[in-house]
Amino acid sequence: MSRKDALSPSHPSSVYRGPSQRSNAGFFHLFDTARYLVQCDFRQGPLHGGRVSLELRFWMQILGGVFYTLNKIFFSFKERSVGERARQWRIWAWVVYIIGLVPWLVILSHEQNWMVVFVEAGGVPAMFLGLTLALRREDENPSKRSRLFEKFFNQTAVTAAVLGIAYSLYDVGIMTSVSQWAELGVTIGFLVGTFRLAKDHLDGYLWFLLMNASAGLLMWLQGYDWLALQQAVSLAFVLDAYYFKRRGRAKIRLMR
Repeated sequence: MSRKDALSPSHPSSVYRGPSQRSNAGFFHLFDTARYLVQCDFRQGPLHGGRVSLELRFWMQILGGVFYTLNKIFFSFKERSVGERARQWRIWAWVVYIIGLVPWLVILSHEQNWMVVFVEAGGVPAMFLGLTLALRREDENPSKRSRLFEKFFNQTAVTAAVLGIAYSLYDVGIMTSVSQWAELGVTIGFLVGTFRLAKDHLDGYLWFLLMNASAGLLMWLQGYDWLALQQAVSLAFVLDAYYFKRRGRAKIRLMR
């Protein structure tokens, strides 16, 4: 599928027919209704035909791109630091990640990437888990609340992934386009990567590489060139963070 096809009004994923024109009842009708209300509200404002206006689109690109890129930069700084300084960078990495989620949800919802929207929203508990663990000092023991939060994230993230994938398949069909495969890559990379990095695991960066590469392709297909470039920049910082974290662990093993 070309970029033109992805952005064409005739493409299945870019046209919404409204809840009254579908015979499906029950579970999927809830998604239809929510989708219809969101688009109607924006069409009364700065949108034309359900598409984000140029001004809103520009600012959402700026906000989403800047905060998500800062997240990767701060993780890179964290892996280059030690002790309290590293903990502070880790805290800020999760703070800007949470802030940057909002414009991403706006952009993705109006491009009708519903699988990614549900997963991103479902990943919020993981982000707060990462922030909670970052705020905790190394000599502190995990609290019962922290353990319950981690369990809650597991349940929420899995549910969000299942619902998002199910709706995406229902809406467009069984993985018939490049954009759907890109959505799936973002889904897997985001869910696994966010959770693994929340617990400060090395492989979380590898999952973030999958997420950034897939998101960059998705943004390019849908005409968000600036965000596609931002994803490429993020890839470089993720690789840098992975390299320094791996090197640091190798030094620790040698010291033992």
